[in-house]
Amino acid sequence: MAVQELTIEDLKRVLREAAGQDEGVNLDGDVLDLVFEELGYDSLAVLEASSRIQREYGINLEDSAVAGAETPRTLLTAVNQQLAATAWAETPHSAAAPPDRAGTVPTTTATQRRSHVA
Repeated sequence: MAVQELTIEDLKRVLREAAGQDEGVNLDGDVLDLVFEELGYDSLAVLEASSRIQREYGINLEDSAVAGAETPRTLLTAVNQQLAATAWAETPHSAAAPPDRAGTVPTTTATQRRSHVA
């Protein structure tokens, strides 16, 4: 199963669908690190967008992750971490540890030993 990823273009689409777009704001520029309020989106708009993302991608986001997301980049990070964790949980796998925040699976001592035996 391929891991889905929410892109900035996906997020822009969801924001527009959830709360529209202020006439004075251009979401087509580099908006990753702009505060949502600067983009014309208040916390209610971000909450609505997050709800849509959760329904569309079949994930659950922690309230604290949504509340702490002040920029598109921080919201994308929270969503994509949850997407990776959900994909990992739904995929048959060995007893290896789940992906860490960077999306990699930590190597365990047992895994290291097995690779040296071959």
